[in-house]
Amino acid sequence: MIIMGKGRRGGNQRTGDVSDVISSRSLVLGMVQADGSIDAGDLYAVADACGFTVHQIRLCVARLVDEGMFEQEGRGRRAVMRATSKGRRSLDPEPALLRMAWLQDVGALDWDGQWHLVGFNVGEERRRARNALREYIIGVLGGAPLDGGLYVCASDWDDLLRTTARELDIEDRLTILHSRHLEIGGTSHPREIARRLWHLDELGAEWQRFVDAHRSTPTEPVDGDPRTSLAACVRTIADFDTIIHRDPLLPRALLPADWPGVAARHIVAATGRRMTELTTAAGLPAMFARFENVPAEPTVTPAGARRRGSAR
Repeated sequence: MIIMGKGRRGGNQRTGDVSDVISSRSLVLGMVQADGSIDAGDLYAVADACGFTVHQIRLCVARLVDEGMFEQEGRGRRAVMRATSKGRRSLDPEPALLRMAWLQDVGALDWDGQWHLVGFNVGEERRRARNALREYIIGVLGGAPLDGGLYVCASDWDDLLRTTARELDIEDRLTILHSRHLEIGGTSHPREIARRLWHLDELGAEWQRFVDAHRSTPTEPVDGDPRTSLAACVRTIADFDTIIHRDPLLPRALLPADWPGVAARHIVAATGRRMTELTTAAGLPAMFARFENVPAEPTVTPAGARRRGSAR
């Protein structure tokens, strides 16, 4: 085993544990499989190896169930958690969106020049559905709000919007529009529009800080302790996760040259491979398995990642 024994907060917690660098929620969501399920036996095995207590994981699972993200079948380590429709709305698009980003990175998927817009008229009596759709558009699909209750995206999101609106029983309230011309604040230049709508200056600075912090992250054991490798890998992925949820994953045609988000994805892909090696060697179930079909990394080395050499 890479990590042995049980972690205890404030008492016998081990220095270098994964629990030092991510929350129990991040760990639990990292164990979601491609079908939206979590096997409790696998979850507790990984949690124990990463320094989390059984109590911490039980509380986290209970919160996710209370939030309506999962339903639980069975008890204890034989239980299975399954994502609800709410949970799947949040989790399901992520692998496909990241796959799209990788294809854009290598020039295999170009922008067709279309802006995709959606509006919806949902009254106060359906406020919960209205808020859920708004959160989905902005928080999951990366849409940007425009004046008049419209939202815009540079990628084709129509099917995802219709499916989600249908689940919320408000599909008949959608207005969907495609346009090759969009003018905002006196400009119709696509890159300038993207810079303004998605605050790309600030987002790019965040990605650059990530690249600077993690391009040389150690992934080999420190002082003979292999826990440091796993903790370093998980920290990299956790830091990536905090930013990627705010990234609309725009086509390269709308991004500044040498966009650091490309280098960030290159870094996290190699980190993911190293994490797989570590968990396999430890006999642990895979973490972040729902991303296993996302391309491992761009087939070209992006700007900013070259300086890392073979480390990543």
